[in-house]
Amino acid sequence: MNNIKITSKKSEETILTFKKQDILTQSVSIAVERTGSTAFNPKNLIKDVLDEFKDVNINLITEAIKKGSLGAYGRTYKMSTQEVCIWIREYLKTNKVSSTQWAENPYKNS
Repeated sequence: MNNIKITSKKSEETILTFKKQDILTQSVSIAVERTGSTAFNPKNLIKDVLDEFKDVNINLITEAIKKGSLGAYGRTYKMSTQEVCIWIREYLKTNKVSSTQWAENPYKNS
């Protein structure tokens, strides 16, 4: 175990990942309530969303989840990873968010 090197950059990335997970957990929990879905453990959904949209600003993702759960992209019949990804893609397309605007900055709103 002595040969494992932990750099400050790796630590910052890990902290940022946990912050993103916490933010998305809150957003998904609210979305579950808004859509009247059965409560579930959102751990896999959050991991999949972060993997699929790794370069997208977390503020854009949470805004997409908020709008989607409020019905901006049509009625939701079942809360799922697929549904949340559709909301995010629709948000990015509808708001004409370019890939250059996706860059993550945890200290500044999108």
